Amino acid sequence: MGDFNCVLHTGERVGSAVRLSEIQDFQNCVSKCSIEDAKSSGNFYTWNNKQQGDNRVFSKLDRVLINQAWSSQYPNTEVSFRNEAYFDHCPGVITVYPQLAVGRKPFRFFSIWQEDPRYRDIVTSAWNGVYQGTKMFQVVQKLKNVKITLKVLNTEGFGEIEVKEYKASQTLNTLQTALHLNPSHGELADREKVALQEYNLAHKAYLSFLAHKAKVDWVKGGDDNTALFHRSIRQRQIHNTIFSIKDMHGNWTSDPAQVLDAFLEYYK
Repeated sequence: MGDFNCVLHTGERVGSAVRLSEIQDFQNCVSKCSIEDAKSSGNFYTWNNKQQGDNRVFSKLDRVLINQAWSSQYPNTEVSFRNEAYFDHCPGVITVYPQLAVGRKPFRFFSIWQEDPRYRDIVTSAWNGVYQGTKMFQVVQKLKNVKITLKVLNTEGFGEIEVKEYKASQTLNTLQTALHLNPSHGELADREKVALQEYNLAHKAYLSFLAHKAKVDWVKGGDDNTALFHRSIRQRQIHNTIFSIKDMHGNWTSDPAQVLDAFLEYYK
């Protein structure tokens, strides 16, 4: 952590252009060290030159960079960049918050469900249910029925996706090892063909599941992507968590109940 005297991305300076040549070494260092910014709040720009008018420059020079080991050990780490007062750099306060209670998970649609041959029929059947009431009430009930149906489909056809993918991989690996020892064995070749199809389906489902949770669509299939997906999912979970908030009275709080109250008060 500290003043790196260099921005990491082109959007981290206002008032003066960022040249790609000046950030390339820093970006390469961050990439090779497999580190990333800790979750932060408060001021985005952490330094300014204190000049006036068009000569004022704001930059993000200070940051806290962490590796995967730190993220795993202290997932609830947050750095808050405060106002700089008469200094040119903003002070950063690092806090490791206690583990928060996990709330109810929202319903999510996974595109892999559409690969199931039953998908269209069961969704159509669920949507065509007859309900009494206003049009909006009927739509809400139809959506609820579709949600329940898709949850059942997920449990029956796509439950324990990671376990299924692993078992399919092990089965395929065993058969291919046996086939290499006995290349002319016709039955092994047939079983290997079926196992390969089952693995491709299981692996596709697993990657689709991870991609959806990580919300990345710029990576295509492949074994090397699973670590990336897991890391991206972890990053999203951390950055979507609100550890502290300033209420309408200007007071900061990190108490989970008070954070919730601050949200409710703001949106009343």
